[in-house]
Amino acid sequence: MRSKTLARLACTAAAFILLSACGTAGPGNSGGYTVADDTAAYPDAVALYETNCLTCHGNALQGRVGSESDLSQVGSRHDKDAIIAIVRDGRDIMPTFKDVLSDEDMQALAAWLSTKK
Repeated sequence: MRSKTLARLACTAAAFILLSACGTAGPGNSGGYTVADDTAAYPDAVALYETNCLTCHGNALQGRVGSESDLSQVGSRHDKDAIIAIVRDGRDIMPTFKDVLSDEDMQALAAWLSTKK
């Protein structure tokens, strides 16, 4: 009887812990900005980002694969042309997107990301 009670308590505690994380903003995002906030001003860039970049760079540009993947202030580090070069040619662990995105797509992404300062 006691082992069944302990097992129930353990399962209840585990379920509570797992469910309490649902709906939170996630790492690097305190519930504030997300890339979707820029959809009205940069609809093409945001759509491209959500399809091609979000997995590694996060829904708030916070980065998910190390500090180099944090794009929240990428415009302070790189100008538009440098961002295009990085997207086109890749860098460190970032793959190249020259065979995935058109020049126009890269221009749109870089125009938007260069505003992140």
